[in-house]
Amino acid sequence: NGKGKIERIDNKIETILVASYLYGTKNGSKDNNNITSMLTADYNYQKRLSPFFLQIFEYDYSKGIDARSQTGGGAKYLIFKDKKEKNVSSVSLALIYDYTNLLNDPGSYKTDRTRFSLRLKTSNSILDSHLIISAVAFFQPAVNDFSENNQRYEIKMAIPIVKKFNFFGNYLYSKDDVVTVGRKRVDIFVTFGLEYFFGK
Repeated sequence: NGKGKIERIDNKIETILVASYLYGTKNGSKDNNNITSMLTADYNYQKRLSPFFLQIFEYDYSKGIDARSQTGGGAKYLIFKDKKEKNVSSVSLALIYDYTNLLNDPGSYKTDRTRFSLRLKTSNSILDSHLIISAVAFFQPAVNDFSENNQRYEIKMAIPIVKKFNFFGNYLYSKDDVVTVGRKRVDIFVTFGLEYFFGK
């Protein structure tokens, strides 16, 4: 499991690109292969309320998702941020166009629909910065039927070892309402690893 993140600030615009790759096996055979990238551009990001653009691409072998694209925009509300930006919490709501292309198995199909995308995000540094806890939750219901929804919940705990170098544990739950026939809708992953921060 690998994950990278790039942040760039140009005047009033904060751009964040996150990409991740996950590969797993079960009984010697491939059980999962997932590639995800997410780009957000947040205008006036330091304000309490700010508009943003969102673009997500995803491939998921275990769910039979050959390609998924989510494009849209909305507004982010900054609930709390301290002066050192070590404790930050926000909530955002977007309207997105979701296009999902499933694998060419019998009974599978392509689908596109409009969804709401609600996100709760928090990052908190505690115990005199010896423990960092962060969490992100996504809920994406179809506009015309809230029972048809995608969900994603991720909780991460990181312990700084030396400057810019952390040990972390991560829990990820994801549920999709559109998958290839016969594939699982829910995935749960628990991972542990090391992370390094470049730049300042």
